[in-house]
Amino acid sequence: MNKSQEVSMQTEATDIPPLPALNGAAAPQAPTGAIVGVDRVRRDPEVLAFIRSANESLRALGFTEHGQRHAGLVGHIAENVLERLEYPKRTCELANIA
Repeated sequence: MNKSQEVSMQTEATDIPPLPALNGAAAPQAPTGAIVGVDRVRRDPEVLAFIRSANESLRALGFTEHGQRHAGLVGHIAENVLERLEYPKRTCELANIA
């Protein structure tokens, strides 16, 4: 990744619009300028609910465990791959979060 691509990614990340309201309630927003990390995302009740729901749906279809353990493992693998390819630290962390 060259420097202009890295700068472009950083600019795009700050241009993300606010989340839409869910169930009539305003979506929680990170404080201005705050960087959201892996630990915060993994503890988020809404993220945990999505993972539980996806795991239940996949179980009903006959798939094996796809819960928090699986999400954590896949996230670490994605982060590790990008680290080995020498991507910026924040990009690696975002791969883990995704």
